[in-house]
Amino acid sequence: MDQTPPPSPEIPEVAMGETVTITQEQYGPTQGVTGTGTVTVSDYGAITPAQAEAYVLSLHGNEYTAWVEIENLTGEFVYNSLYFELHTPEGDIVTASSLAPDPDLGSGNIRTGDRRRGTIMFEVPQGMTPDEMVLIDTDGSTAMAVWTLSQQ
Repeated sequence: MDQTPPPSPEIPEVAMGETVTITQEQYGPTQGVTGTGTVTVSDYGAITPAQAEAYVLSLHGNEYTAWVEIENLTGEFVYNSLYFELHTPEGDIVTASSLAPDPDLGSGNIRTGDRRRGTIMFEVPQGMTPDEMVLIDTDGSTAMAVWTLSQQ
């Protein structure tokens, strides 16, 4: 009897601006509900002067933003700006800020056929150079997709 564990699903790794299709399973009160959607991350870069001027909190010059577009294809898809992380080659992780310049992505549920678009922001510590952005599943730990970052 073969007791080899099933292979883990391959995590798509794409360039910034490319779209990935992912299926997520929800946890907690809605455990078992799944949704499949497309996620596109683009326009990663330092916060623009116009964004910084409109942003109400004090900035330290290390803020980076990205544009996210999500479309739900089937089921119910849960989104949250906090599901996005920046990773460095050294293993450091920076989670997206709960605030971002308007229009921010925010969080919520998307029904089949609906879309959400918005900005996410990261406050990157001095000296840290992320090389990828990772979308984490609703369980808070499973990587669902990776976008490679060009050096800024």
